[in-house]
Amino acid sequence: MSGVQLCRIWYSVHMKNKDTTLLVKRENYRLWFEFYKLSCLSNRIDIKLNLRNSREFYKSWDDVTTVKFDDWWKTHDHLFQEPIIKVLDDLSLRQTTDSLIIEVPLNQSTSVLVETLKKLIDEKREQVSKKRKSKFSGSYQLTEGSEPKLKTIRNVLNIYRDVYLSNNRPKIPKLLPMIEQYYNSKKRMTIPTSLDTNINDLDNVLRNLGRWMKWGDRILVNVSQGMFPGKY
Repeated sequence: MSGVQLCRIWYSVHMKNKDTTLLVKRENYRLWFEFYKLSCLSNRIDIKLNLRNSREFYKSWDDVTTVKFDDWWKTHDHLFQEPIIKVLDDLSLRQTTDSLIIEVPLNQSTSVLVETLKKLIDEKREQVSKKRKSKFSGSYQLTEGSEPKLKTIRNVLNIYRDVYLSNNRPKIPKLLPMIEQYYNSKKRMTIPTSLDTNINDLDNVLRNLGRWMKWGDRILVNVSQGMFPGKY
């Protein structure tokens, strides 16, 4: 095999992995968007209060209540760009425990680097002091250390928004047949395995379903406070 062929294979695999990563990240942000939209439409007093406090954080998102994600993403995807300065995980070379090891690219504008570095240091300093759980750092990032499980959160969103809230929060035993009907009406969707009574004991399904609705409540609160997914 020639060097050119090897390069083509490497490029094909590399770009495929890159495209997959981008799609996964985009889906993360779609779920965040949907939960934020849900929180903006909520009548809960605590959610409204949280949104009032996080108004500045979400200012760049504009009004999401009447727009679909795909249309919104075309004009707002730049908000989710990866930071150009990264904090390295290897802490073995630190001189003190309250310090950071940072990777700085040299092919970026010095003024942009300085501004980004300042924001990063300010954010990390506040995290250490525990004054705030999160802070806007120029781009919107998923909660550190809690990358969402896409398939699970997608199902939680669908059930929580389209069945649970749409039917005024029914009791879990009454919710289950509604969910079964919901998935039966969807051609390209199947009921999650953990909620399938043909596979699992009914008591386990009801417990799983109750847990998922609590997750939906918790994620909604987290998003209204400027975090996604946060602890749930």
